[in-house]
Amino acid sequence: MKEQYLGSLTAKLSYDVSSQKLSVTVIHARNLIPLDSNGFSDPYVMVELYPKYVFKDARKQTAVCKKTLNPDFGETFMFDIDSITFQTPGAIVLFTVMDHDIVTYNDFGGECFVFFKDITTIGDDNSSTTTHADTPEINVKITLPQTSGQMFTLLNDRSPTDQNAAQFVELRQKVCNAAEEVQNKIIPKP
Repeated sequence: MKEQYLGSLTAKLSYDVSSQKLSVTVIHARNLIPLDSNGFSDPYVMVELYPKYVFKDARKQTAVCKKTLNPDFGETFMFDIDSITFQTPGAIVLFTVMDHDIVTYNDFGGECFVFFKDITTIGDDNSSTTTHADTPEINVKITLPQTSGQMFTLLNDRSPTDQNAAQFVELRQKVCNAAEEVQNKIIPKP
């Protein structure tokens, strides 16, 4: 599946070393794809921490914004994470944009992520930023998920003997199936 631009998400992320809290502010999304028949979407954003075996039940979500492709969220979520866990190699904050539907299942609108290693740290002697409010905004491209590449192949190969890898592969395949439905909506087949 070719990478496809599905809009952008603006957020602030910071980790306070002294309080051991990760703060994630979902500011807004822009240029989302229309997933409803009225030409709009009713978007909301799920914020999850990965890998799941480290961050169990670390999931929050914004309120739904009705009939828009440029929602303003302005919501901040806090996660308690000790400083050792914050340094987990490969840990990410995953943002999943969804379209809320009342009658049918909610539609997948795309995803993006930020590595923990790229998150601004505050509250220590080495940081120039002192509060979450001072943290710079980041703008991330929203795309469809991928199940290709060396990392996915490695996890897929490990899945018969590694339960965490198997759960991750199963989840990513479900997300990709949902994304395929979205792609069929936005790019009709000839």
